[in-house]
Amino acid sequence: MLPHSLGWIVVMLWTMLVAVGFAGSFSVEGTLVHRYQLAQGALDTGKVNLRNTSTEGTTVGAKLIDFVDTDQGVATYGGGTLKRSAAAWVTIAQPLVEVPESSQAPVEWTVRVPDGAPPGSYWAAIELTPSAIESASTVGRRSVGIAVVQQYSISLFVEVPGGKTSLSFGAKSLEQTQKGAVLHASLVNDGDYRLRPKLYVDVYDDRGVERSHLEGKDLWIYPDTTRDYSLPLENLPPGKYSLLIVADDKRLDPIGAQYTIELR
Repeated sequence: MLPHSLGWIVVMLWTMLVAVGFAGSFSVEGTLVHRYQLAQGALDTGKVNLRNTSTEGTTVGAKLIDFVDTDQGVATYGGGTLKRSAAAWVTIAQPLVEVPESSQAPVEWTVRVPDGAPPGSYWAAIELTPSAIESASTVGRRSVGIAVVQQYSISLFVEVPGGKTSLSFGAKSLEQTQKGAVLHASLVNDGDYRLRPKLYVDVYDDRGVERSHLEGKDLWIYPDTTRDYSLPLENLPPGKYSLLIVADDKRLDPIGAQYTIELR
């Protein structure tokens, strides 16, 4: 998976050909997430090994893609599509890698930050897709075939120093459900680097007694994006409450906001 690594299986169904088999019985040895801190003009390298677990040789294609990780999930695009894409900075040594049977072969790449690149976080991924391994036969004049394709994706994150880190609160709302109230709050990354803040909410009654402590999901927030958090306010009787919301990331000072709500 991306966010910060991707691995998935694609199943294709077609007619007029019988072909049942696995396209590429291989695995990736090494981390699927690589992070780089590089100044303008600097370069670094990376590598993983592909292990062929089948008794036939296979060819694995390596290509660069972009991705974005939001509340709606991970979406992928062609390399170089997104504003903060690092795809143009990455050179893959061999776009097609031959992996002999019961053996292994490397996938290697170089990351070079161009001179004058603006500070901030940039990212891309190397998608690994094997060639199809098929065994075909014919059943009458019409047939059906299935191929199962396993893919991996290696996430590459590049940070160019000299930028700013900034986090702020966005919209908030209170939803009444049959199970109780739910607090909806959002965090906005209006800085240059991706962040992974911790979100805490302390709930106090009208006497100043803490009645609940809530923690939001641990999510990455990419530059120029917003993350939404939903926090159930369970087991609280009707009344007025003060909420202290704190977002804390190691890269910047904690930010906080205080709100007053009334549960009916």
